[in-house]
Formats: sequence, C-alpha cells, structure tokens
Amino acid sequence: MSILHSEFPSKSSFVRVPPSCKSILDERLVKLPFQFTPSEFERRLRREAGRYFQPRDRELNLIQAALFPFPQDQDDPETPTHRALSVTGLGGVGKTELVYEYMARFRDHFDAIFFITADSESQVCREYSMILVELGLVDAIDRKDLKLYSRALKSWLSDPVITIPKSQEARTTLQWLLVFDNVRDPDMLENYWPAGHNGKILITTRNPLCSYGAQITDKLQLKGLATPDAVQLLRFCAGDERQGDGGQEEDATTIAEWVEGFPLALEQLGNIIYSEYITISQFRETYPTKSDLFKRLYAGYNGKSLITTWGLEDIRERNQEAFLVLGLISLLDPGLIKIRLIPRLHPSDTVSSTAMSSQYISIQKELADASLIEINRGTGSIKTYRLVQEVTKDLIVRMGLAASIFQVATNRVVGQWPFLDMNYGASKIDRWNACQGVYSHILHLKKVYEEFVRLGVPCLVGTDLAELLLEAAQLRLESRFGPGQEVASLLDTAELIYRDCPDVEARARFYRARIGLAASFKDGHHLLYYAQLVFDIEQKRHQISTSPSPTLAIAYNNLAIGLAYQRDWNGAIGMLNESVRIREGLYNFTRDILFSPLYHLGLVYQYQQRYDEAEEILNEAMQDLVDAFGSVAADSLQGVGLLYARGIGRFERAGGDFSDTVKSLVNFKEATARATRIAGARHRITLVCQYQYARVAMSLLDYDRA
Repeated sequence: MSILHSEFPSKSSFVRVPPSCKSILDERLVKLPFQFTPSEFERRLRREAGRYFQPRDRELNLIQAALFPFPQDQDDPETPTHRALSVTGLGGVGKTELVYEYMARFRDHFDAIFFITADSESQVCREYSMILVELGLVDAIDRKDLKLYSRALKSWLSDPVITIPKSQEARTTLQWLLVFDNVRDPDMLENYWPAGHNGKILITTRNPLCSYGAQITDKLQLKGLATPDAVQLLRFCAGDERQGDGGQEEDATTIAEWVEGFPLALEQLGNIIYSEYITISQFRETYPTKSDLFKRLYAGYNGKSLITTWGLEDIRERNQEAFLVLGLISLLDPGLIKIRLIPRLHPSDTVSSTAMSSQYISIQKELADASLIEINRGTGSIKTYRLVQEVTKDLIVRMGLAASIFQVATNRVVGQWPFLDMNYGASKIDRWNACQGVYSHILHLKKVYEEFVRLGVPCLVGTDLAELLLEAAQLRLESRFGPGQEVASLLDTAELIYRDCPDVEARARFYRARIGLAASFKDGHHLLYYAQLVFDIEQKRHQISTSPSPTLAIAYNNLAIGLAYQRDWNGAIGMLNESVRIREGLYNFTRDILFSPLYHLGLVYQYQQRYDEAEEILNEAMQDLVDAFGSVAADSLQGVGLLYARGIGRFERAGGDFSDTVKSLVNFKEATARATRIAGARHRITLVCQYQYARVAMSLLDYDRA
C-alpha cells in the first residue's frame, strides 16, 4: 500500500531491521535514529562556532521530569494524551535555546526527533511534508497535496512501532519527540496534534496561556538569568573571561543587572564589545548610564534587535492603540501597575471611569500573549520587564510620541491620587493610606521626566506632575519616615518644572512645600526665605482683590514662623495676630481654623518665658478643636501637638517645682499614647513625645521609666 493514498491505516508499521538499524514502513526503509532539526542544532551538536548555552540546569531537569515522570522512562498507561510541555516567555529569553540544549542532552532517549518551526500554519504544513520526504516515505512533494501529507504524518505519529519484519516478536512503541517552536496561534495545533499517548511534545511560545485545551500537561515560564549566570554569559560573548579582575567583574555585574539577566540583550552587548575590540570595563566607561546603554542596545547587532525580536514596530503599525498602551506602561513603576490605571486610552476620557472597554481587553490580551506584560487577575495588576519598559520608552522618544504619552501617564496617576484639598480632613494621619499604591508611580514619572528633559523631548509639559510632586513631598513630610533627602529631590524636580511657569498660584504652592520641608529640618534661613516669597505673592493678590483670603492668613502664619526662627519674637507675634484677624473675617468662619496661629503664638510665648499666657492660648486652641469636632479632636495630630507644647511649657516653667513637672510628665505620657494610636509606635512624632517623656522622667529621678 502506498503512503500517498488518500486513506491511511489507523496504525502504521515502523519497523527496525537488526543489525543494520534500518526500519521499513509500507515497504519503505527508514534509518534510525532519525532527526529533523535546524542547522543551528546540528552545529550545536558538533560544537561549532563556539556555541555557549545559558546555565539552565534547573529548567532542563524540569522538562525531563515532565516528559518522563515515571521510572524506566515508562509513561503511565492510563495517560490519555502525549506528555506535552509548553515553554513560555518573552522573545529573546532563551526558549528555543533551552529546547536545543534539551534535545542535545537527552537525544539518546528518543528514536526520532522532529523540530517544527510553528510561527505560521503554512510553515508547519510545509515542514510536515518535508519530514515525509526525509523519512523516505514519499519521493517528492506535490505542493497541491501538502495538507494530505500533513495528515499522513499526523496519522503515523499516533502509533508508530518498532518490530522485525515477518517476526512474531512483540511490537515496541517508537519513542519520538515533536517540537513546535515559536507557536503564535495555539488553535492551529489542533490540525497537527497526533492522536495517542506515546509521544513527547515540546512547545515554545510567547503566549503564557498556550495550552491547546487539556493537551499540554505542564508549563515552564522562562525569566532572565540569575546575575552570576548572566555575568558568565556576557563575559563569554564578549570574549573577556579573565579571572581575578575585580573591576571587570563589577562592571559586568552592573550591565547584567541593568538588562535583568535577559539572554538576548547580554548576547548582543557581548557581541558588540567583542566586535569593537574593547573590554567590558571600557564599554562601561563609554556607556556609563543605563540610558546610554539602552541607546546602544537599541541599534542591535547584525540587524537583530530587541525591537524587532519583540515585534514592537509591527505592533505599532498593526494596532496603534496597543502600542500606546505599552508606551503608557513603560512610563509607570513596573512592579505596581494596577489595571485600573490603564483602560482609558485617551486623555479626554473621564477620570472617574474605570470600566474596561472591549477594545482595551483585546489590547491587553495581545500584549499578554506576546509576554510583553503579565496580568495577575487576582490582584488586578500588571507586571512587565524593566527591559521592555526601557526599550519601549526609547522607541516612543524616537517616534516623537514621548510627550503625549507622558501626559497621558501623568493624567492616569492624577486620577488615582487622593488630593488633600479634595478628599481628606487635615487632622487625620491615615489620609495617606490610599496614596501608597500611587506614590511609587510619582517617583517613577519623576525619573522619566528628568530623563526626557536631558534628551530634549519637545513639547514636554510637567505642571500636572509638579502638583503630584508637591503632594508626594507632603506625604513624606507627614509619614513616619520623616522628610529625608527624598523630599528635597521631589521638590528640586518641581522647582525645575515651575522655574519658567507663569502661573503665580503654582509657584506659591511650590514655595509652601519648601516651607514645610524647611520646618521639618528646622532650617530657619530657608523657611524665612520661602515664607517671604509667598507673603509677597499674597500681598499683591490682596491689593487687587481687597477681600481676605485663607492663603493670605497662611502667608502671615508662615512668615511669623520664619521670624520666630530668627528670634524676632515681637515680629512673629504681630504676624500671628494678623493671621488670627484675617481668619476671623473669612466667610463661614469657625474657631477651629484659628488652631495654627494660636498654637504658634503659644510656642512664641514659651520662648519668651511667658508660660502662663502660653498655657492659656494652648488651652483655648484645644477647646476650639473640641467644640468643632468633639472628643475625637483629642485623638488627632493637632491634639497631640497641643499636649506636647503644653508639656514643654509646664516643664520649662517648673524650675524644680514638683507639681508642674508631674503635670508635664502626664502631658507627655498622654501625647505619646495618642500619637501611638494615631500614627504608630515608630512615627517620628511618637518618638519625639517619648523622648520628652523620658527627659522629664529623668528630672524626677525616675530612671527606670526613662
């Protein structure tokens, strides 16, 4: 019977003839073992061209365990399908290389290996037909009958057996390995998946959900290499494997970490270093920053780059909205991207809308199928490689899309940030809890903005970002970690944005943020400087409108604090009294808004040693809070501040008087307890209260308590 007939037997005879190691099928001889593999794999077997394999021993063992889970390489006879495993991951992460190495190391486990390039159905059909020719089962291919040949091979793979012609010996099942490499459309596999359960099948694909129903029994997702292995690969490709050179090792480690151990990036950079006759350290000196390195990596090597490997330009040409979403993701913190930040594709969409459109769902699927993003449906979040971000970001800059996508990214974060004057009362320290998931994106956008400024990105607008930076600075000032250098950095970038800003109100907001930072650092010089700038702005505004405003009252208050730092007590008292007068004249005045000037007036009186007047003012401020908010006012940072200030005044007034010292101790004990309830035991306000508590206890010789 000829294999070319349109009807094929359900079971074919694949026959081995000892000792010549030849087999016969339908009167055709086939030599075993048989391999249908790419020339790249053949070179690997011959170890030509200095091929090097990425260290993946763990992954190789996982593949072997998945394909041969039982002793003596015997599958469970109840297994309903072939043992199959999919290897998924981003393009260039080393999926095909891993399969090549598996085939090389474990080829003795198989009588036949078939490697199919599966990026299109026509290619699979063509290679199935070529296998028939290579096996010697047909003499030539008639292109009109390619699908017929494909069905023939599929039928044959379902149950090939090894036996001796005209012998009564038991038939032995052929052990074969079938590889579908670079599968783009999992549904296509149905037409080429053999029936039966005796074979082993490996699939490489970027699609993390590739499963072909229940046919794929195991999955393996590849990530970048661990840093030591990545360094080893880079040094091999660069031809720079000298031992004992600490500087060289450090530079290689930095590069490996910058590209997250991504094999294709390491190979390209190593080849660039090798082809330019330089060392890794010389390359690092030439490209000292991550941005510089990615610019060099952008060009690729020998016509192959990460952009072409990942098909980024193809995505832009085929689906511009998908490319814009990827560009948006590239500007956010990759570890904390909530899906709700992404769905609105246009800046004109309403900020409050969080519903995902069918268009976005389609885009999300396309990017996830290419492993450019990972979606966690449980947490509602998206993750991506920083390497993908850097390459995409460089691409949108080159395409002139950086400024517009940056504005969209900023708008998304603005829509999620709970602005102080919109959502929260000033007395609640927990008002920032909702900020934590967005704060990291502000820091990331800050770095992106600074980078875009260095690159000279045209039409870059950062005023919305500046507003976020001021809010983020306020968050850090009120957080338990204190101001730190991070606040100064946030405000430095905001100042860069506001430098040429014609918006006077925007500049005033920035100056007020600087005042807060200076106050936290007890930097009286800069506090007075920025307070005077804000005061001048508010005075000019008042001359035009003539009506009192809250911002004018705050300006008097801040200038008073600046004068107090210079020990100009009388000047400070005059400014605070004027702040009180302005507040009392505001529309819908309530006494609780007098808290700040009264509080600071009490502190100034203490510095003047007017302790009785100070305590009277502080008690008045506390009563105003209680009248406005009830007993909950005591459990606020303002209430803690008043207790703290009253304790300071009583301790300073005591002068050895036991009664006032004990009252001071009680004030600090209560302030510490309330601060702990409100802000936590490690908040800096709690710690300051504890310190004063210990200080007073020491004066009472209560050393154990102190």
